[in-house]
Amino acid sequence: MNLSIDKQVFNACRDFIWHKDSRVKTTHTPTEFRYEISNFDGLVMKCTLYICIPHYVGSGPQNQTGQVLLFDNNGLVFTATTKHNIARAMDKTASTPAVRFLSHRHEPYFFDLVNLANTRFMSGYNTKNLIYDRNPGYIFHELYQKQK
Repeated sequence: MNLSIDKQVFNACRDFIWHKDSRVKTTHTPTEFRYEISNFDGLVMKCTLYICIPHYVGSGPQNQTGQVLLFDNNGLVFTATTKHNIARAMDKTASTPAVRFLSHRHEPYFFDLVNLANTRFMSGYNTKNLIYDRNPGYIFHELYQKQK
């Protein structure tokens, strides 16, 4: 299922990012920077949420929209994408403060998810103060309902 990044997607992803059993790591590829948030039940992975931030490329047909992807043990559950190009706003050398401001204004939920994932990543894996302890399988129930 393909969604836009709206309030429902943001709320579900926020809960997943700050879930007490989630672990965050970052990955750089030639085309993007990615946050990988995995949720474990003991040693078994339940779900993995990816927040993908493309690198800015000045010319060419590259897709420069942000993506949020959720995979479970059975495969892809959903994809949510930004409606606007966000790569330029993420590259301070390729944008002005006005471009960054407008991009954040057009895609506030995506940039908030990036900030949450970065905050969780920078805070390490100390989960004793996390408030979200719902089962991740239920966290995304509201997204399934949205498609009906």
